[in-house]
Amino acid sequence: MFLSSFFSSIGNPFSDSKGVQRTEPMLQLVPRKRQTSEETALQISSVMACTTLLAETVASMPIFVYRNDSGNRDLARETELWKLLHDGPNEFMTPVEFWSQVIFNMVLRGNGYARLKREANDPSGQVLSMMPLNAQQVKTIYDGSILRYEYLHDGESEKIAKEFMFHLKGVGGRFAGASKLDMMAATISEAADAQETASTLFGNANKPSGILSSEGTLDKEQRERLQTTFYEMANGSQSGLYVLEGGLSYTPLTLTPAETQLLETRRFSVEEICRWFGVPSVLVGSNSATTWGSGIEQIILGFQKFTLLPLCRRIEQAVRARIMTPEEFTLYTVEISMDNLLRATMKERMEIHGKAIQYGVETVNEARQYENLPPVEGGDVNFAQSALRPISALAKATVDQKTKESDSV
Repeated sequence: MFLSSFFSSIGNPFSDSKGVQRTEPMLQLVPRKRQTSEETALQISSVMACTTLLAETVASMPIFVYRNDSGNRDLARETELWKLLHDGPNEFMTPVEFWSQVIFNMVLRGNGYARLKREANDPSGQVLSMMPLNAQQVKTIYDGSILRYEYLHDGESEKIAKEFMFHLKGVGGRFAGASKLDMMAATISEAADAQETASTLFGNANKPSGILSSEGTLDKEQRERLQTTFYEMANGSQSGLYVLEGGLSYTPLTLTPAETQLLETRRFSVEEICRWFGVPSVLVGSNSATTWGSGIEQIILGFQKFTLLPLCRRIEQAVRARIMTPEEFTLYTVEISMDNLLRATMKERMEIHGKAIQYGVETVNEARQYENLPPVEGGDVNFAQSALRPISALAKATVDQKTKESDSV
């Protein structure tokens, strides 16, 4: 109880404190058996698959900039903000490369960073370029009134004001996100132990360990000669057939994977790691059964709704708060388009477009634009069913009809 209170007082990933913001837990649920680093964790296939899936999926969604005028959804293609977010964040990287690196760091380390180059080096100036930074090399520091960052590189420490840093923060404290890599250290250690055991077990598949039993008593020289002979047989045999003579019998000691439940343990570690990242295990190659929805389509819809959508909203709000100038914030809206990810089948899209055009929700050219087709003449007119009339119009028609009948009488 005392240790828990003590560690809470000096900071943890979910508390607010002065100084360098902690991203790793102070107390371990399970004592670590091995050091967990980004390099070793990513050698576990499910960790690499989950982080890559999240980073590359979101990075592949285009970021659009819209004008805030009269409620219209006009794309601001000619603006510098569009060029920065949609076309290229810097001279060395494509948008997908840039965003996948920032998101990868945030997903794994709880924080994604990018250094901002502003016009005339003015803290309120327009952002001209962004360069991603490794989260391991950045410290978030709060002195009680000012938030700043410290970038460690090439043996030097560089201080960066918050106006020149894009910070994509995950779940955690007020100023920094909690490192998922450190929080899930016990799970990663368990998966690594299972992988090491499997490697040792299957690596020695043709070199069995066991007991040689003899009906008689052997002296030291006979035991050593027999041990040497059997070792040579085991390492030199290509067929796995061992010939024993003189009343000898061999009893293997190595347990099978089924007996040690090794395969079940490794399958469970995949499920556990996927749970940490909010990724359905079937999307990273696991063939375990699932009861979520009626099939893979429902699983993907749930993944989009509960994992990808919150991540996209987090990025949008971070862009508005830390990249856009006050003037840009007033004039423009930034959104990540999930249309391609939510794209239905051709049959479903045609039915949706047909109803939307029929009820005047969209024009023919708007539907053709969505399908990447050129516009047609006369396709910018909204249509509506003639049978559909407002209730007020029906009431007026009834009054007019009664007036007409009264006048005729």
